[in-house]
Amino acid sequence: AGYPDTLQAWPPALQVLGKDILKFHTIYWPAILLSLELPLPPRLHVHSHWTVEGVKMSKSLGNVLCPNQLADSYTEEGLRYFLLREGVAHIDGNFSCSSLVHLCNLELGDTLGNLLSRATSSRLNPRQVRPSTSLSPTLTPTSAALWQQLEEVGPKVDSLYSQLSFHSGIVAVMEVLRATNGLV
Repeated sequence: AGYPDTLQAWPPALQVLGKDILKFHTIYWPAILLSLELPLPPRLHVHSHWTVEGVKMSKSLGNVLCPNQLADSYTEEGLRYFLLREGVAHIDGNFSCSSLVHLCNLELGDTLGNLLSRATSSRLNPRQVRPSTSLSPTLTPTSAALWQQLEEVGPKVDSLYSQLSFHSGIVAVMEVLRATNGLV
């Protein structure tokens, strides 16, 4: 931030902290900032802990995971997806390699990957064109319901992400992808 010189990036729009240091960041840290006549962060986001196979991560237990090694094994995108999808602020998340693989295969591979494969197959889309996005008057009830979901998912996800509810936003997107797969 540049303290004690002119602060370039203070206060942060959002301060992210773990639940175990809530007392420090809601009592002592604000007191320090006020004594220095610095503005308080306008918003706090308190996150839960991660467990590994149901046991809290601990250096003494030796079950702390290295995110770089996990990203090497499961890709950065796969790891990021799993953490955002399974990490919720109000309950501890549980990490297991088998859960990561299962979720990525189920949602990214089967749901998203299969839809992409279907939409770009030469059998379903022989000219490889993107269909018009205009509303057709000949929609079936199923396609009309999907169309409504498609129109609502963007604002819904934007709202959920603004509330830092990333997992709920991902669930909303996956619901639309599953419905689209069903229609295809």
